[in-house]
Formats: sequence, structure tokens, C-alpha cells
Amino acid sequence: MCIISDRHESIKNAIGKVYPEVSHGICTFHLYNNLKTNFRKKSKDFRKTFFKAARAYTKDKFEFYMAEIDEMDARIRPYLEKVGYPKWARAHITNNRHLMMTTNVAESLNAKIRGARELPITPLLEYLRALVQEWTYTNRFSAMSTFTSVSKRAENMLHENYIDSLKIKASKSTDQLSTVYEHDLIFTVDLKEKTCTCRRFQMDKLPCPHAMALLKELHQEPYRYCSEYFGKEMMLKTYEGIVYPVDNQNLPSIPTNVTEKIVLPPHGKTKSGRPKKRRIKGPCESTNQNKCSSFMVAHEQLFGSSIN
Repeated sequence: MCIISDRHESIKNAIGKVYPEVSHGICTFHLYNNLKTNFRKKSKDFRKTFFKAARAYTKDKFEFYMAEIDEMDARIRPYLEKVGYPKWARAHITNNRHLMMTTNVAESLNAKIRGARELPITPLLEYLRALVQEWTYTNRFSAMSTFTSVSKRAENMLHENYIDSLKIKASKSTDQLSTVYEHDLIFTVDLKEKTCTCRRFQMDKLPCPHAMALLKELHQEPYRYCSEYFGKEMMLKTYEGIVYPVDNQNLPSIPTNVTEKIVLPPHGKTKSGRPKKRRIKGPCESTNQNKCSSFMVAHEQLFGSSIN
């Protein structure tokens, strides 16, 4: 397990207390935005070089791209060293980030529920339940419709690695160990340990182009050397849980002695600054029996039906 976040100290402290043994990494996209802000770097060349350095598998490749960054601005390396290379650079990590370099998953979820966050608690929970139900079914159906041994994403990665392996020559030492030549570079592949000196095999948990070149010479399928977590059975297990639909339930009847009570706001001083957003009042929260029009509009947009 690994947790990827931005550089907020509160997140770091919480992870250290709740998950002390879990590796914590920094989102490369957030770090890149910090570099743009602090050093005013907005060129495409800098963006491309930074992300290549972050995704480099070996320290030699990492230093190659860092040297290019030094030529652009010598102030950036001390800043990144202070952040800590193991926090964002794949070549220096001590625990596997499992291909997760950014917080895109969390950001995508936040964007999906942005409108629903203004709703009262009950419609918000119903929206989240319906959303998870839809996603679970879609991914389960996708897993059931997969006719390959691994997921579609892993299959695409294997296909790309196979194309790259066509330019690589393997010189077998044993059936499990081989020296692989890529132009003027030499790599060692160990199929038994599932490792390669390029570090892609052991980090991606999929045969790298050098391993694919050896497997091609041995006439073996690469699926045997993929992690079980890329397999179809593991995909089905991931989404085997069923999110059951909820019947239409009317609002609970509130006793008269409760609706007639007037609850005044607490005494206090008004804080300076912009007031925080508040949830839209639901029908039960109004002092009168008229339904809040904004609530009804939001409900129709999210669920496609109006409230009677």
C-alpha cells in the first residue's frame, strides 16, 4: 500500500499516526505546479524533462534528466533535494508506488461529486451510493467481458513492450538468465526472480521489453510472468461486491410538536473573511413547509426526477 498526496503537513502527520508502515509519496503534478509557482517555469521543455526525471526507472537516467534541469535553472535541484527524492522520483523510492505518480484518482472523484457536495446529507449519500453502484457494475461487466489473461491496461503495456523488444537482441546464458543488448546498452534479465537491470520488470510487475525479447526467443507467453493482480480473476474479485439499489422512501413524518418548535441560532460573533459554504436546506430543514427551490433543482439535475 502507498498513499500519494500533495505536500500538506497535516496529511503527512496523519499518515504517520494512522498508517506508520505505509509509504507516503508526493504527487508529481502538484510538485510540478509548485515549481512553476516558485521558479516561474512554464515552458513545455521543462515540464517534459521534469516528468521524465520523475518517471525514470534508474538513477543514471534520473541524473541525466536532472542535469538538463540544472541547465534550465540551477535553483531547482536544491529545492527538490529538500523535498526528498524518494518522495517523488521513481528511481529513488524505497517502496513501490504501483505506477501511481499523481493523485488523479482522487481528483477525478472530487470533480465527479463537485455538484453533489452542496446537497444535504441524505441526498448526498444517495448520490454517492448510486455512483458507486454504477462504477462497480461497469467495472464488473468490463472484467467479465475481458477475454485476455490480463486486464486491458496491462495488455496494452505488454503490446508496447513487445514492439520495443523487436529492436533488442537476447543472448541466452540459461533458460532463466540472459544478457540483452539494446543498441550500446547491456541489460541482464532473470526470469526466475522476475527482475531486469532496467528495473521496469520488478517495478511494473510486467515483463519489460528486455524480458519480452528473451521470452520471444524461448517461445514462452509473457502472461506467466505478470503479477496476479493484473489477471482477470483478481479483477472479478475486486468488483464482486454488490451495491444494492435503495427503494424510493418518502420523507419521514415529523410530529407536530417538533415542527412547531422554533430553534434560534446560537449567540456568537461573526468571523471576518469570506463565509464558508453551507449546504442547501432540505425540505425538513425549512422553518415553513415550502420546499427549497434550489434543492429541488439540484435534485432534478442529479437524479433526473423531482420531489413530490
